[in-house]
Amino acid sequence: MKAVVKHNSRDEEIEIIKMATKIDLAQVKRVLSREDIFKISKEIEDVHIDSELEGYIVDLIRATREPNENLRYGAGTRASIDLYRASKAHSYIDGKSFVSPSDILLWLLGF
Repeated sequence: MKAVVKHNSRDEEIEIIKMATKIDLAQVKRVLSREDIFKISKEIEDVHIDSELEGYIVDLIRATREPNENLRYGAGTRASIDLYRASKAHSYIDGKSFVSPSDILLWLLGF
């Protein structure tokens, strides 16, 4: 599989920055308090991830750095960190107290 990602045109980028800066924060409805966010963050942090799955995440990301005709640059350490966090958050949202391999793969597959 090969993914070619092109940048937006100049005009498209101008429209994007206009739209992104027109957000009226006064119309955003608060659904969680600051305390709720900190509580949820702590609960996500407490989701268990087995050391084998930690290694699995690192191995998956490191594999992108191997020579490959479909990939010019591999993912860095931040990708490992983000996949780790996203997997824990996904498990939490699913009501689980642990990360499973499927939680990791869902993020890699874009679901």
